[in-house]
Amino acid sequence: MKPYAFTFILPKFATMRTAAVALALLFGGGAAMAADADDVREGLKLARQICADCHAVRAAEVQSPNRNAPSFEDIAGISGITAIALKVALRSSHREMPNLILNEDEIDRIVAYILSLPGDR
Repeated sequence: MKPYAFTFILPKFATMRTAAVALALLFGGGAAMAADADDVREGLKLARQICADCHAVRAAEVQSPNRNAPSFEDIAGISGITAIALKVALRSSHREMPNLILNEDEIDRIVAYILSLPGDR
């Protein structure tokens, strides 16, 4: 796993990191989110439309178009990654990441797709 992956997912701001940890503890923060095949399929479709300009979104793609953006497989392989952490990350501005405005269904589907990718969590 690339060393920058974890800092990319959780914002550098201490308050955001604290909020992410608190949310994970509050909601159980399990690594896997119950998702059906339709959510995963729609998540890939959304990722290809919204995220693929910067990220390698498909399984086994190793190099993202933007060399500073981790692949979705690298993100999925972050130790302890949870649906809650991914949702917080998708709702938070990051350096070099655009401020995305996604609705709850879009976020849930993209998160379901990322968590369906291989990775040691």
